[in-house]
Amino acid sequence: MKPSAYLLAIVFLVSFTSCAKKKDTPYNPSGALAAVVKTVTHSNTGTTDTYTYNGSAQIQLIQNSSGNKTAFEYNGNAITQTVYDITGGVVSISHLVTDTFGLVISSTVNDAGGAVLANHTYTYDTDKHKTFDNIYTAN
Repeated sequence: MKPSAYLLAIVFLVSFTSCAKKKDTPYNPSGALAAVVKTVTHSNTGTTDTYTYNGSAQIQLIQNSSGNKTAFEYNGNAITQTVYDITGGVVSISHLVTDTFGLVISSTVNDAGGAVLANHTYTYDTDKHKTFDNIYTAN
């Protein structure tokens, strides 16, 4: 075969394969986890935050190298966020409610004893940008 015939064959092969329809890859939660943030190091404090995710690629735990941690539990459109100090004691528990887009529309923050520290309501525009944050504190 002449060199020009090789070149023609290569051009044909490349153009044929580039026109092939790409097969869609099904969603794989464990595959999605490889693309999310797993650690962040803060240069100003020298601390590192480590993120752990559940099978739905939602944050389950944020552990700080100084010992503080924040845990998340999901139940439908409700999220419970529990903040722990370095001894493992509960600092606060936040109960968040999300809308159909996953945006938090209200939250209640309680201390370790259950006393309400604050309530929040959030409003969003049609582009899902927060337009209003109404905060009610225990004071």
